[in-house]
Amino acid sequence: EGGETGPGEFAGVDDDVTFAHAAELARQYGVSIQWDEDAMTPFATFRRRGRQHRVWFENKKSLEAKLELRERYEISNLAFWRLGGEDPEVWGTLRALEE
Repeated sequence: EGGETGPGEFAGVDDDVTFAHAAELARQYGVSIQWDEDAMTPFATFRRRGRQHRVWFENKKSLEAKLELRERYEISNLAFWRLGGEDPEVWGTLRALEE
């Protein structure tokens, strides 16, 4: 199953989990953020109420990996699912694209 919705509420597999919320869940459950080399995306896995949960999210490192693919395959455009929940460090990486 997916991410959390709010204090004490659990949501399904298709829910958004912001960068800050994913970091908070990792801290709250005492787990390390891991890296999926195939997906080039960080994630955290934790147990809650006897069930395993995994949250996937983007950060600066995952954005940089995807930008490398964009360059390698000469993809001209870039899109975000939703602004406001990203790792604040991605903005420096994006600004560097303009230079």
